[in-house]
Amino acid sequence: MTIPQGVTVTEVSHWHSAYDASYLRILRDLECDIVGDSDRSARIAEERAKQFGGTPFNDYRQMIEATEPEFVIALGRHRDMPEIFRFLVGAGAPFVMEKPWGTDPETVTLLASLSPSAPGSGYRSCPLFLLGGHREADNANGRTKRITGRTQSAAALLKAN
Repeated sequence: MTIPQGVTVTEVSHWHSAYDASYLRILRDLECDIVGDSDRSARIAEERAKQFGGTPFNDYRQMIEATEPEFVIALGRHRDMPEIFRFLVGAGAPFVMEKPWGTDPETVTLLASLSPSAPGSGYRSCPLFLLGGHREADNANGRTKRITGRTQSAAALLKAN
């Protein structure tokens, strides 16, 4: 399989954009074409774009519409993740998003229901924890108690797409 080119990253002020998981470094090292870096802070978007490549944007929606990426690494503040998630699903952009996707179980459950179940849909939900595993409900309240699945590194996930 080929590594996607035309990749964008949302909210690059997130720690994992350049440190720890370091998605931007991984994309650069895989020789992906980073076409956009978005962040609420123009300064940070510009710094990341200079360091790793891509065009800086202050708004992830404008970035997605302008670049039409093949793949999106969706980062952000936990409280902003649901909006980013919904936008990317609505735009049909294949993406990965780190946990937790939101700040409460109801929101996360709703977002998970937006995930198409058909294999090969091009949609991805989380680089560290892939859905499609086993969901265990807490019978007392019907909420998700545990989801099990396989873990995957960001580099391996990009190669698999």
